[in-house]
Amino acid sequence: MAGQLCQIQQNIKEGKHRDNPGGWISITAGDMLPSGKPVMCSSVEGNISVGGGLMAGPGGYKGPIYFSPCKMFPRGSKVRPWLFGNWWNLDGRSEPQLVGMGVRLGETGIVTQAVGNAEDRIEYGGSNIRIRTDNNTPLSSLIPGRIRALHSESLFGFLQARSWIDKCDKTHSCKPQNQALPSRVLVIDESSSSGKIQLLETRGFIGRYVALSHCWGLSHRIVTTKANLNDMKRGIVVEDLPRTFRDAVVITHLLGIIYLWIDSLCIIQDDAQDWEREAALMGDVYANSYLTIAASSSTDDSSGCFPSQDDRCSMSHISSDNRSLGRPTLANAAPMIYLQPGNPVPAFAVMQTVACLEHVPRSGGQKTMLYFSEEWMPTSLKKKPRTYQIGKFGGSFDPLDREPLSKRAWTLQERLLAPRVLHYGKEQMYWECQEGLFPEDGAIFPRVFPSMRTLLDLPAPDLARSLQGLHLGVDNATPKFTFDSKGVLAWGDAWLKLIEKYTRRSLTREEDKFPALSGLARSIASYTKDTYHAGIWKSYLMQGLFWEVYAFEPYHFCNNPEHDTDTAEKSSVRRLEKYRAPSWSWAAFDAKIEFKPLKKELVAECLECITPAAGEDQFGRLKEGGYIKLRAPLLSLYFTPSRHVPGSANPTPFTTNVSATFRTKYTTLVCEGSAKFDQEPEFPCSAVFLDMVHALIVNRDAAGWKRIGIVSFSERDISVADFEMGRDERIAWRFGEGVDGIVIIK
Repeated sequence: MAGQLCQIQQNIKEGKHRDNPGGWISITAGDMLPSGKPVMCSSVEGNISVGGGLMAGPGGYKGPIYFSPCKMFPRGSKVRPWLFGNWWNLDGRSEPQLVGMGVRLGETGIVTQAVGNAEDRIEYGGSNIRIRTDNNTPLSSLIPGRIRALHSESLFGFLQARSWIDKCDKTHSCKPQNQALPSRVLVIDESSSSGKIQLLETRGFIGRYVALSHCWGLSHRIVTTKANLNDMKRGIVVEDLPRTFRDAVVITHLLGIIYLWIDSLCIIQDDAQDWEREAALMGDVYANSYLTIAASSSTDDSSGCFPSQDDRCSMSHISSDNRSLGRPTLANAAPMIYLQPGNPVPAFAVMQTVACLEHVPRSGGQKTMLYFSEEWMPTSLKKKPRTYQIGKFGGSFDPLDREPLSKRAWTLQERLLAPRVLHYGKEQMYWECQEGLFPEDGAIFPRVFPSMRTLLDLPAPDLARSLQGLHLGVDNATPKFTFDSKGVLAWGDAWLKLIEKYTRRSLTREEDKFPALSGLARSIASYTKDTYHAGIWKSYLMQGLFWEVYAFEPYHFCNNPEHDTDTAEKSSVRRLEKYRAPSWSWAAFDAKIEFKPLKKELVAECLECITPAAGEDQFGRLKEGGYIKLRAPLLSLYFTPSRHVPGSANPTPFTTNVSATFRTKYTTLVCEGSAKFDQEPEFPCSAVFLDMVHALIVNRDAAGWKRIGIVSFSERDISVADFEMGRDERIAWRFGEGVDGIVIIK
């Protein structure tokens, strides 16, 4: 059997069975081939699950058809099952890679002569056999698929991590250089075998270090304080550390790196000045790290970096490829590998029908394990291979988005700034660097989560140099502003999308809203020379003001406006006990927010924007007294009952119908608009227009104007000529005389 499959493999490699659609075939142990030879030899029967099935034909997978090969294909029969390879290209330059294998029926191996096909019609059904192998084998350069480790902390898991690091060091542009160490680090050297590590004041030493990104949780069994600082310098017993920290120590030690940075141990937690200073530098810590370890699956510092065997086996794992395709598929199709204590032979955790085959080259040499599982992949031809990257053949997504670590606000800047991250996820490990995201199962993701390169549009060869100048505090980085086709800052739009993600994350302490983002903000300011105001950049200020509380408001065209209210939902809004930001900032309260686009032709001007810092960190906490002074048209808003017109879209439940009077240059118009209040509608109120149709909703109390929502009006009353006018002419044309005033919003 091994020899027969090896010959099939060789035929596929040589292209004898390429360009073919098909499905899956498995033969019951003991069956005979038409030639009279056994399908399997006894030495491999035990590795292949019992049960035969044939899945082939037009339209892809149709369900199993059970059969006896001898009866279906007797001697002399012209129709035979033909095995073929599903070939994909990794990067557009290398040779095609074997991702899957399939079967079709036909008299020959020619695709147009297959059952259901013709010269002018070919049914591509994809392949239903997925093939995987191990790293560093003769076939690993031909087959991208891999199997996952059952235990991420095992030797198998560590070798996978080591291979990612080595490849990045040798072939990627994101390899970091030795940098100035953080103010304090933990020392993990050979003396750590005694069971202790030490806290070290670095005083500007240069070196390589690992940083830990983790969820704090509520346990906090050990932190550095003013009282125990000297004790921590003398030595910390590793066994006294919470499990997540112990795991990070082990990983760092195995990588041969002697310095480790953990926030709760390297920052004095009850020293306000030290905390503010070090929190402001936290962006530099992650940006300059040799590697960041992300305990992605952990919920607190006692959970550990490595998921337990029970947790991993209880997961319904869908491979990255199949999840991207979004079609019904088999969960836990591929096996997981693990090593049993005292047994050098690897074992496998198998939950579905799989086949394991040991491939031995005819000429001798290193053996290769091949793993076959039932997973469908769309067809890709060897003559014209498609790109093997998530999002190229299916939907794009971030596989780490559902991890506990991705729900915490602090970790957003940690992931974005770190040039290289080793993620220990619930289902598998991931390697993330500037080149992409690479899961343990061998799939390839583009960099879906933003990085400093994608955020600021940095050229790849200049990344290391740019970031070094950026994060070491050197004030010689050249400002770089990239404008898109509409003339707006490309990176400014990316920042707003990042803030939308950020507002969906949680904080233990509400006052950390700005500190948890200050490292990233400082880095961007150092490079762009832009000014930061309460989470909004000066060069993108008007667009940054126009946000709303996120709401899901489905609607359809019918005569019953009540049909949509059951599924509509709006983000909760939590007002704060203490001041955190002015009312016009997205950080004024806790809620999921969403930015809405403005028109290019603005009518508002910012005369002054003041956001005083509460401490030394200009990107951190704010003290009360911030405001923005706008010169803009100001109109009163009035509540207007909604009038549903049959056949039109129903009013959405969180939208309030309002009206305003526009006394234009030639006539007076009462126009209706759609208002989105941050919380409940408040009247009386006014609209401060940012462009011709979009405005902030404000109301006035004893303290002054405050933002309470946004409103949008229809464009149907605006002449095209408006856009050929200057600002003052546009205001007179659209709003009339005497409405352009000074508004100070606090």
